[in-house]
Amino acid sequence: MRRFFFIIFTVTLTAFPSKMFSQGGRVYTTLDNLSSSYITQIYQDSYGYIWISTEYGLNRFDGIHFNTYNHDRSNPNSIKNNYVRTILEDKNKTLIIGCHNGLMRYDRAGDSFIDIPMIRDGKELIPYVSQICNLSNGDVWIVTAGQGIFSLSKDYSKATYINSFMDKIGFHFYNSIFQDRNNNIWLGTEYNGLVKYNQKRDEIRVYNKPEINSSSIFSINQDKRGAIFIGHRRDGVMKYNSSEDKFEQINSASDNDKINVHCIENVGGELLVGTDGAGVKIYNPNTNLLYDYSLDYSYSDYHKSKAHAILQDRDKNIWIGLYQKGLFFVPQDKKQFQYYGYRSSTHNIIGDNCVLSILKREDGSLYVGTDKDGLYIINQNGSLLKHFAPNSSVNYFPKSIYSMVADNRGNLSVGTAFRGLAKVDVNSGRVMTFKELDGIQVNTIVQVKNELYIGTQGSGLYTLNLDNNLILRCERFNNSVDDELPNKWISTLFYDSHGLLWIGHSKGL
Repeated sequence: MRRFFFIIFTVTLTAFPSKMFSQGGRVYTTLDNLSSSYITQIYQDSYGYIWISTEYGLNRFDGIHFNTYNHDRSNPNSIKNNYVRTILEDKNKTLIIGCHNGLMRYDRAGDSFIDIPMIRDGKELIPYVSQICNLSNGDVWIVTAGQGIFSLSKDYSKATYINSFMDKIGFHFYNSIFQDRNNNIWLGTEYNGLVKYNQKRDEIRVYNKPEINSSSIFSINQDKRGAIFIGHRRDGVMKYNSSEDKFEQINSASDNDKINVHCIENVGGELLVGTDGAGVKIYNPNTNLLYDYSLDYSYSDYHKSKAHAILQDRDKNIWIGLYQKGLFFVPQDKKQFQYYGYRSSTHNIIGDNCVLSILKREDGSLYVGTDKDGLYIINQNGSLLKHFAPNSSVNYFPKSIYSMVADNRGNLSVGTAFRGLAKVDVNSGRVMTFKELDGIQVNTIVQVKNELYIGTQGSGLYTLNLDNNLILRCERFNNSVDDELPNKWISTLFYDSHGLLWIGHSKGL
């Protein structure tokens, strides 16, 4: 007679709703009220708001909601144009916005926009504003595509064409502006190469072909080591050698051809390069090469995306403007969990099927049972050791693994969907099943001394004697009607240190 202490409690289970967060980030699109997926720049102001300029409207994100600004002909305080190119906050915390047809400043109190006339020779112009830059002396310069360079007045009443400088240089089509740590001003033109301006000495140096790859410079930045980098629209990245006053080509480790550069950003001292069709690259100063910037999240073939804007916010989160796709948010906080699965670009080793069970072995390896994709074995470093796929073994490996236990003899037993309990040889993949459990779903297994207790889906509780492989069905405990199992739908089993077996079933515990 089998004697066993058995406790049943009836409990009520209440499900509490919880907010779910993705393991490695998310993408905001027009479905989230983003005005457009054609993103031109991402910027964080001193108040913490994330501003996203697009080719169809301006957006302010507070961490939960997007507030969208569009041009309204009937409202003179709306943005000038839905094509917003660039954003900058000056030292007075005033937000300056550059559009397809001019300049504005944001009035925080009125949540509106005030036009800033752009003046050349006494006439107001409506130029395409390419970029805005805070200079170390407090000035704000605005570069345009076709109308030259302007300086913003201290009272924001106007931006004036810089005649004295423009007369010396003569170029009028600009894509970018950057001031380095030595206070040199670098200007990227559309047709005339790169301009370096030393304000203190009032010296101008122009770099053009063949000194640089192309006459069109789309982006300029500086890394933590002080090196200047320029990005060509179609001819890759180049690095400035200040001691020799010349530029060298920076190649990509994964691309044979020169990449199309759209932006270069200093992110935590490291240089990230947004490309037009090759995702984001990161510069390695030790190898002097560009590598794919890996993210533990994959979205719509990320490494072939057009990354037109990059921002690291003050919480060190990464924001990437994926042109025509949306705003990619990647949290950089240290996660307590490492995600493995099909959405990970670095740990996609267990397919895309649901995980039903996990077992950790003494050597640190993990056994992962899936729904309809068999069993995976992963080592302690996160690498795949084996995959026992359905039909892959000599005698048909089970598709769905609902539970697993390694007994004290080192054998692996798994609970399956329709083949009951199966003993698995993890070296050969051979499977031994028991006819008494054929066609039964085994949800849970626990070892008690020399027996396995087996909880099933609708067929009650069974035991397996490990000495002789004898299967028995448990109808009652202590041979008493009062100890009859009240429900046959068993979801979990637990054997505690006091010798009690706890049974969770569809009517309680």
